[in-house]
Amino acid sequence: MLIRVATAAVLTAAAARIDAEAPAMKGGDREARAETALAALEAHFDIDATRHTVRVDYSVRNKSSAPLMVLDRGVATAGKVTGAAPLAKLDGDALTLTQAAMPLPKPAPTVPRVPLATRIEPGAKRSATIEAELPLEAKRVRFCVGVAPFSEATFTAVQGQADAWRASFAVAESQTLLCSAWFDVGATKATGR
Repeated sequence: MLIRVATAAVLTAAAARIDAEAPAMKGGDREARAETALAALEAHFDIDATRHTVRVDYSVRNKSSAPLMVLDRGVATAGKVTGAAPLAKLDGDALTLTQAAMPLPKPAPTVPRVPLATRIEPGAKRSATIEAELPLEAKRVRFCVGVAPFSEATFTAVQGQADAWRASFAVAESQTLLCSAWFDVGATKATGR
């Protein structure tokens, strides 16, 4: 699912905490890795110059000894689950694609968009793919994903949705954001899928 680039106002304080000076990937690398005590992120970037899109194949491995929630399942609004398209923030020539919990907007909408997560057990891995529009002015791109320890007070299973969990809005403040290194859009030969 392609997305339009969101304005900076759409991204909230949770996404704003991302370190703007993350390291750059070397040479023609397409693989990036980020790691914390909780989880490890591996991301593979692929540019489609014909369609002006970037595809990110990623996996998150749970390094902890307890279940971990990956906040990349999209949102639920009025009981309907919608796709897991990332939020996109273009800052100059740098594009950040983020899948994470966002705080409840103020004023709160009548039917809020509840963040959804996937539960992964200790030592297990979740793999997925996202695709987004690549603005012409973007010279580098990175991918960020939110993770949080599982808690019954914070996450509830979604009825009828395999491995989808609703997250409380408080997760937006307590999640850990894993961000890949910057991928240089012009460093590798783009594909024409």
